Amino acid sequence: MPYIGVNMSRAGTAGADKLAPGKSHVNRGGFQYTINVLFIFAVIGMCIKIFFSTGTSSDGTYGPANTIIYGYGIVALSILTVMFISYAIHDRIGHIESKGQVETIIKFIKNFFTSSAPSLLTIILLIWVITLNIAFYTQINTGKVAKEYYQLSHGTSFLFVFQIVCLFQYLKLYIKIKTDGKNATEEDATSQGRIAFATYFISAINLIVVGMMSIILQFFSTDG
Repeated sequence: MPYIGVNMSRAGTAGADKLAPGKSHVNRGGFQYTINVLFIFAVIGMCIKIFFSTGTSSDGTYGPANTIIYGYGIVALSILTVMFISYAIHDRIGHIESKGQVETIIKFIKNFFTSSAPSLLTIILLIWVITLNIAFYTQINTGKVAKEYYQLSHGTSFLFVFQIVCLFQYLKLYIKIKTDGKNATEEDATSQGRIAFATYFISAINLIVVGMMSIILQFFSTDG
C-alpha cells in the first residue's frame, strides 16, 4: 500500500505539472505583454504611412497627408499609452518606497520625466509632422509642394521606424529593471543606456529633417 501511495502521489504531481500554466501564460497580461501589444499598434501605424500612401488628388480630398495623419496618429496614441504605463509603474513603486514620505515627490517627478524623455521627444516629433500635414493638407494632397518634401517625408518614415523600435526596447528594459528591482543586472542597465542614446541620436536627426520639411512647406508651397 505505501508503494501505491507513492506512485499515486507522483502521478498527482505529474498531473499538476501538466495543468500548471506555462511561462507565456504567466506573463500574459503584465506590463511586458502590454508593451508588445502597443508596439504592434505602432507598427500598424507605420505600415499605414509607408505602404498605404496614395498618390496626389486634383481636389486635395485624399493623398499623402491622410496616411500621415492617420498612421502617425496611431503611433502617437500607442506611445502616449506607454507613457501612462510608465507613470503607473512610477506611482506604484513610489508608494512602496516612500511609504508616505512627502519629500520623495520631487524625486518621483524628476525620475518620471527622465524616463519618459525618449517617449516625449518621439511624440513631439510625431505631433509636429501631423500638424504640418493638417496645416498644408490641400497643398500636400494636390502635389503643390516641392518634390524634396516628399523625399524628406519618406526619410522621416524610416527614421521613425528605427526610433520606435529603439523606444519600445528601451521601455521594455526600463520596466524590467523597475519591476525586478534588485534582481536586475548591470547588463540590463547598460543596454538601457545605449538604447536611450540611440533614441536621442535618431531623434536629433529626425528633428533636423522635420525642420527642413517645415521650411519647404512654408516657403516652397503654393495655393494654386
